[in-house]
Amino acid sequence: MLANGRAARSSEPVLEAIAAESGLCAFGRNGHRSAGPWVFEAAGALSDYPCLTSRIATGKRILYLAERRGPFTGWFTPPRGVVCHRFAKLVLGTQCPYDCAYCYLQVTYRMLPCVRLYLNLEALYRELRALNDALREPVLLNAGELADPLALEPAAGVIREVLEMLRDLPRLHLLLLTKSAGAYSLPKLSAALAGRVIVSASLTTEANRERLEHGTPSVARRIAALRAAAARGYRVRVRLDPIVRAEPDGLEGYGQVVEEVLDTLPCEVVTLGQPRFYPSTFAVMRRRFPEAAALLSACGTCATADGRVRASEERRLEVYRDVLGLIRAHPVGRRTPVALCKEEPALFRALGLSPRTVCNCLLR
Repeated sequence: MLANGRAARSSEPVLEAIAAESGLCAFGRNGHRSAGPWVFEAAGALSDYPCLTSRIATGKRILYLAERRGPFTGWFTPPRGVVCHRFAKLVLGTQCPYDCAYCYLQVTYRMLPCVRLYLNLEALYRELRALNDALREPVLLNAGELADPLALEPAAGVIREVLEMLRDLPRLHLLLLTKSAGAYSLPKLSAALAGRVIVSASLTTEANRERLEHGTPSVARRIAALRAAAARGYRVRVRLDPIVRAEPDGLEGYGQVVEEVLDTLPCEVVTLGQPRFYPSTFAVMRRRFPEAAALLSACGTCATADGRVRASEERRLEVYRDVLGLIRAHPVGRRTPVALCKEEPALFRALGLSPRTVCNCLLR
């Protein structure tokens, strides 16, 4: 693990805490050079840098505590050809310590694929205050687009500090999308933040987690962490994404996940998604995780309007109908809003779902 000594907040206590939590060794480095191969050199892994697959794998073991020079907030531009909505992003870091076979961040940050946390939180607060003062309507900041914001909590403590910042910024709401069980570490939500912080878990079946989501906590532990968050005052949402109908178990297991979610959580929306890849991501996955690539290839490889590779429309419709049926068969699921993530309009119509349904990343 590596720290950049230029970070505004002292990095050494954070390194020590995260190292103790993760079992990885930590060391710091002062310097003014921009991030690049020197990160791997300082970590003693420069020989892994020239090869993309080795670089990505090694980067999962490197933590780079840095100063963010660009803006912390921005807007996500929806891809063309699918139903997707513009939403606000909050960039507290990039990448995460998990190694999901299908993750698009493998290609997004291929030049420096290590885990990054930004510690110049004074600059973050100034930007958030300016944004809050400029807004006329509330906005939801999605902290889970470029990183898993809870994967390194509580050791990093960044989310706790962000929650403190938001107390007196009433137009700003926060979405924490995670595959971790880090919601266990969240403090009880204060009255000033009531209704303004959402924790959303990305879920699949346990069999698919073992096949595709390397290093992640079990699905049961993620759901339990959501329950803990709900008990402390947080709003909760769930993403079943990617839904993978893989032999020999097909969709068996999703019924159990749906039942546990709807039985035990005050879930305000369930968003459904199926595997979708840009060709470059799929090429990397074939090299790093050939068995996972073969599994997902069996689900279908049809090019769609947004430039991604997916299963055919007929196959996706069949899977969505089955999972939606599992949700609607549950007494709570009959009244739970359901949305699709980045899907073609025809599928919404065929399933009787409204494209205007508030999905995981939107405020309502």
